[in-house]
Amino acid sequence: MTLRLSDLCNELALENLTPALPLDREVRAALVGDLLSDVLGAAKPGDLWVTVQRHQNVVAVAKVTDLAAVILARDVRPTADVITMALEQEIVLLASSLPAFDVCGRLYALLQEDVR
Repeated sequence: MTLRLSDLCNELALENLTPALPLDREVRAALVGDLLSDVLGAAKPGDLWVTVQRHQNVVAVAKVTDLAAVILARDVRPTADVITMALEQEIVLLASSLPAFDVCGRLYALLQEDVR
């Protein structure tokens, strides 16, 4: 089984903040963190990033590292200008009401299922 962003949205009840963008990218790994330099150093193309950061630099880091998507945890919502930038840069932004810890736990379980 291949996990795509659309599968993760369904399984984790994620809200798509950039619905104009396709959710067909495959996901194999994820990282969590709020320190942008850590994400820049650790992210691999196609990863998911779970964070509570919501400013324009999140979109820039996601673009530079070629992330599949950014999941904003804990009901964090970006401003309209950040969503506009994400759409322009083709960065999928997803949102969850869950804390980052819970999002990561559920995401880990799904990714482990996919490996089997």
